[in-house]
Amino acid sequence: MKLKAHKQRYIHPFPARMAPDIALNAMKDLKAGEIVLDPMAGSGTVLHEAAMNGLTAIGYDLDPLAVLMTKIATRKINLNKVKKLHNEVSACVSKLKAGDVDLPWIDDDKETKDFIKYWFARKQITPLRKLAFVLHSLKVNQPRSVEVDVLRLALSRIIITKKIGASLAWDISHSRPHKMRETNDYDVLKGFDSSVITILKNLEIQTDIQITGKVSLSDARSLKSVPSNYVDKVITSPPYLNAIDYMRGHKFSLVWLGLSIPSLRSIRSAAVGAERKMSQKIEAPIIAKIYNTILKENSLSGKQQSMIMRYINDSLLLMQEISRVLKTDKKATLVVGNSTLNNCYIRNSQIFSEAGKVFGLVLKHTRKREIPLTSRYLPVPISNDSSLGKRMKHEMIMTFVNTKTHAKN
Repeated sequence: MKLKAHKQRYIHPFPARMAPDIALNAMKDLKAGEIVLDPMAGSGTVLHEAAMNGLTAIGYDLDPLAVLMTKIATRKINLNKVKKLHNEVSACVSKLKAGDVDLPWIDDDKETKDFIKYWFARKQITPLRKLAFVLHSLKVNQPRSVEVDVLRLALSRIIITKKIGASLAWDISHSRPHKMRETNDYDVLKGFDSSVITILKNLEIQTDIQITGKVSLSDARSLKSVPSNYVDKVITSPPYLNAIDYMRGHKFSLVWLGLSIPSLRSIRSAAVGAERKMSQKIEAPIIAKIYNTILKENSLSGKQQSMIMRYINDSLLLMQEISRVLKTDKKATLVVGNSTLNNCYIRNSQIFSEAGKVFGLVLKHTRKREIPLTSRYLPVPISNDSSLGKRMKHEMIMTFVNTKTHAKN
């Protein structure tokens, strides 16, 4: 199938996106209509390219903001409907009084209220509450409306920023928020209007989408809604060990989109590689064997060793699910970055290679790709000129072939 590259127009900030050319190259052997799965969809690059090229795109993520982005990135959008709804929302907001607004996930939870009070100034809180109230009411009444989702993303976009935005923090878009001020002159309603206009302009290209994507909140380690032997290609980028904490930044907008801080903490603790106790477990000897393969000698603390064990466990669960849902003899492409703990180099790519073997995913090809300086979000250890520093400038594009057959369900 001849794939067409499309100029990327990003609708929302997101750290560490997959490069579109990687996705396109991985899909080049597919036929029209075949199924592409990204079980850790992130900002939706893989599924956007699949939908734009007439492939069936399905995806999952645990991050509600990532799911919202990907849903919008994989659908044809009626821009006139969005404009009309935007005008209606603006009219409703202008008529609202502060006392009319009820946001129970904020107002009934002290931790969430305290978070907002610390990170947002009073001048911005009032209009943000009004916008959140109107958009939440629309979402409850029109849960499947992509037009409502576009406006919700527009609200997020004025908060998840590099510098000046609706909060008191800088560098939220890189998931490194830090408070830089105590006052803020940002005009929330003007910013929202401008955000809608920008998103609509960036969505114009999506009139070319041929097959609407299907994207849901779900865990890549347990894809219960995906039948066995169902998928023609898996393309995904698992998080690095000790990688970007996406929720650290995304919670700044998600608290205005219906989620409390405790609920977001629960999501964060369930992420791949998180430091909480493992809820799903692979047999300990398998984990220990992989651990000893990648780290023969190290000076890591007990806590750091446990973190690696958890990451290996999660990698095994992910590869088990990929093997189950992927058709026999079909390919999975994983984009994997290596990382470091306490100056100890961790070959995450080797972890996935070993995990794949356990479930019949045979590594057929690995290509090293230099990560552009502007796309790197993890700090490079020691110095850019050290051997370790140089390795951290690259990611591994790994192609696996599924040699197992699973009974269809």
